[in-house]
Amino acid sequence: MNDQQQKFVDRLNCKFYGDFLLSENPSTFADAVRIYRQLPTLLGNKSESAVPKKVWLYPLSLLDNKAMRVVRDISSKLIDYTISLIENLHSFEVTALDLSKDEIFTHFDHMKNHLLDFAARLSEFQRVLKEKIVLYLPQLRGNTGVQESVLFNLFKGVDSSPFNKRTLESWLNEKRQMISLVTSLLETLVAYKNLNATIKSSSLHGIDFDSHYDYTFCLSLRFVEENDPQLTDMHNYLYGNSSFKSSKGHQNNKTWFTNHRSMTKIRKDFRQFADFAKANNVENRKIKFIVDEEYAVNRLKSTQLILYDDESKKVGFIVPSKPGAPYVKNVTENNVTLGWTDAASGSEKIIKYKVMYRQYISKTSDDRNENQTLGEWVSLKTSDNRQEIIISNLPSTITFEFQVQSITAIGLSTVSDLSELVTIPGIKARELICLSFFLHHSHLYFVFF
Repeated sequence: MNDQQQKFVDRLNCKFYGDFLLSENPSTFADAVRIYRQLPTLLGNKSESAVPKKVWLYPLSLLDNKAMRVVRDISSKLIDYTISLIENLHSFEVTALDLSKDEIFTHFDHMKNHLLDFAARLSEFQRVLKEKIVLYLPQLRGNTGVQESVLFNLFKGVDSSPFNKRTLESWLNEKRQMISLVTSLLETLVAYKNLNATIKSSSLHGIDFDSHYDYTFCLSLRFVEENDPQLTDMHNYLYGNSSFKSSKGHQNNKTWFTNHRSMTKIRKDFRQFADFAKANNVENRKIKFIVDEEYAVNRLKSTQLILYDDESKKVGFIVPSKPGAPYVKNVTENNVTLGWTDAASGSEKIIKYKVMYRQYISKTSDDRNENQTLGEWVSLKTSDNRQEIIISNLPSTITFEFQVQSITAIGLSTVSDLSELVTIPGIKARELICLSFFLHHSHLYFVFF
């Protein structure tokens, strides 16, 4: 030992505890080490100094008639099944609590509440089940005439209850798939840049309609039932066994999100909501966009597009349809006449159209620098809902591209696809156009200039 360790050891006080008769009690660390080395010799060479201890085992039943005597063991099969059952129930409870912490529940809480209720009912059922097992075990091991069949019957009842492994596993898998689906659908909204939409459970109930907005356009998600059949069955089984009757007997086991028609409508509603919100995100200050969660009606899992104004609620609202790409009907020296098609399938009547155009410069053009971008969009509006417009005063020899939007009372439609490129003709091009027109409308075979 170094000096510092020696100083520390010198300050130690030691006291011996044991049934050895020592000539002197140790008081320092050195004394304790010396006594420790001497302990084997204190017993004597042939353990003649050792004192034997006597212990008697006496049945409790002879001391107290109420004490249960163990007369048989429980089969390992029953023990293994009991352990497996309790572990599975606990595992399902933990899984439900883990799912309830998913990031999606920062926006929506209906399913989260169901998961928490599911975990709470599992916890309560485990408590009740363990109390019954504790009640039966002493009877099984004692001489009471109770057979192992009482536990098997108990577990058989669990297997036919809402707490059986298959049912619990299926319910959790469905919730896991729903979380994945809703997450994927919401990501389609997040993918749109600068999409100004409020996403919150029951946001319509917790928000005062802003007087700055004339309309509120809502994408309502209705994927969760207020009274989930599985949770209802679990509650009824726990608190009314004698009158328990499953509420799911008449239901189709096929999950709603595997229905192709339902999912097609849901994806279409998400896409239309996102496109309409994007089209009106900058210019339209009259409409507020909300993604809301409500309970399913009549067990029908779906989405709904709803338009609210001061006086009405339009369920199943159809957003303005996307017009077809503009096409050239006529082009002259500095004018171009455009036309387009529009199914006009939205709920709102089209008032007019907004036409946008910009100069197009090819990436391979010698006149375009590496840092040169496409021109700014220039927009103008038609005077009515006719699907035609004449754009004047366009510079010659310049190439343009066009697109169009419909305008309704509540907002703009999705922007159409781009038109084909249109080049305004110069002087030589106009001469060729005139020549072509002349040849087409005369009986001359040769024309000289």
